[in-house]
Amino acid sequence: MDIRQRVKSLIDVMNENGLSELEIEDTNLKVKICRPSTGMVVDSAGDTDSLLEDDESSDTGAQLEHGDREIFSPLVGIFYLYPKGKDIPYVKLGSVIQPSQILGRVRVVDIDNEIRAEMSGVITKILIKNGQPVEYDQPLFLIEPASAVDTTTREEEDV
Repeated sequence: MDIRQRVKSLIDVMNENGLSELEIEDTNLKVKICRPSTGMVVDSAGDTDSLLEDDESSDTGAQLEHGDREIFSPLVGIFYLYPKGKDIPYVKLGSVIQPSQILGRVRVVDIDNEIRAEMSGVITKILIKNGQPVEYDQPLFLIEPASAVDTTTREEEDV
């Protein structure tokens, strides 16, 4: 089994068992794979900043609008906004998203890892361009959560 297959099988083991860290060592190889827990969304507030256009450079130091949340990269690798072999992005500025929807992918050692939404809302900013390297815990997207709308709807239904 080559190194790529071994790493992929280790990632599969992590996913199947809900592990956030796995370390394996034998005589020829030492591998440590880490990822954050499923809580990759962080609340933040800040001043209004302009939205990225497709041709603008990314701004990882962007300030957040009040209530926006960041989606972070769980891995170090290359970020892709497009599905493999397709020319239509997973999401774009203004896209309405749902929980578990694929937002992009990070490629590590020729293995694609999907970045999924953990809430419903609207993409207010894309902080990185397609094909750029990303670091662990680097912000990728700003999301305006739909929770305020959902709460109002639930309250009206309860009355």
